Amino acid sequence: NVGDQKGGTESLLRAAGALDNLPYKVAFSTFTSGPPQIEAATAGKIDFAITGNTPPIFGAASNAKVKVVSAYDGSGRGDRVLVHADSPIRTVEDLRGKKIALGKGSSAHGNVLGQLQRVGMSPSDVELVFLQPADALGAFTQRQVDAWAIWDPYTAQAEADIPVRSVAQATGVTNGAGFGIASDAALADP
Repeated sequence: NVGDQKGGTESLLRAAGALDNLPYKVAFSTFTSGPPQIEAATAGKIDFAITGNTPPIFGAASNAKVKVVSAYDGSGRGDRVLVHADSPIRTVEDLRGKKIALGKGSSAHGNVLGQLQRVGMSPSDVELVFLQPADALGAFTQRQVDAWAIWDPYTAQAEADIPVRSVAQATGVTNGAGFGIASDAALADP
């Protein structure tokens, strides 16, 4: 049982032919972000998933029953803080007192924390609005929040569909890594 975000893992495995003629069945479940994958693995609903850099850290802090079993360099280029193209917000410092939509425990959350620290700000200097990507997109589009911290492929979709501008990118601020996590139960099963 493999957790997947927007069909990314399944699409890559199918394109590579890695799912052909396996001696076992692989079932995919789609999730909106990494934190729900960590929760599902802890609950025994999935065995493996690929997440961004931050969900395993928040998972470890909450005693999630998962282990990191692989890592890759995701660069952080697609992990950004977006504002509307006509927004007066130009820098991270301009986010002071503003509402930022982001997924709690996601790579976007880690990016925002890193961006704030980089400029001498703290989370109390902004209003973090914890929403999953679809709800965050709605809030951002309707201008209920001032900025949206998000990762690819959501970043690329927003850039294609909405006049947006990036005020921060994770590259050079967070490690941009992605991690494969496996549930403790799956790892204990010979």
